[in-house]
Amino acid sequence: YNHVNWSAKFHNLSKEKTTESIKKIVNEYESIFSKKPISNAAPNFNVNRHYFQILLDNNFKFAADFKHSNAFNLQLEENSSQIIQLPVTEPTIEELIYLGKSQDQIRSELKRRFKDHVEKESNYVCFYIHAIYEPVRLEKTLEKILSYIYKQDMKAITHSTYHRECSNLPTIAMETLLN
Repeated sequence: YNHVNWSAKFHNLSKEKTTESIKKIVNEYESIFSKKPISNAAPNFNVNRHYFQILLDNNFKFAADFKHSNAFNLQLEENSSQIIQLPVTEPTIEELIYLGKSQDQIRSELKRRFKDHVEKESNYVCFYIHAIYEPVRLEKTLEKILSYIYKQDMKAITHSTYHRECSNLPTIAMETLLN
């Protein structure tokens, strides 16, 4: 199994293969936590037309599959079903490294972005951390970024908590994001 290859090809999977992939995710989650998952994040923001309905069919409550400035309801084309999207608003540290940025540049860039959110009084900022990457390989950089967030008095909450607090979210048609 090669996670990079799988995630890069995810957007081209058939409905059957997508269902198989989601079932594996659900089974693995249940084996670890002894309960069903309520959310998912698409691999490297790669989605396909089957994915969202499969999430709903498996009782997922929300997902984090896009980069977008605010949370929204994703309107599916097949029917009137919607799934809440809690998108990532900030680049990951890994993305910034891929762009050739140094650790100092990454810290500066993210501090600037977080400061902008505070000044604009944004009520939603999503900074994605890979549990097996940043805390392991970039501990000092992550520590400095999280310390800065704390000093800005930004309230950290889980997606699950934010999802429960969501109301009156805008609706975006799936077709507008997939084209």
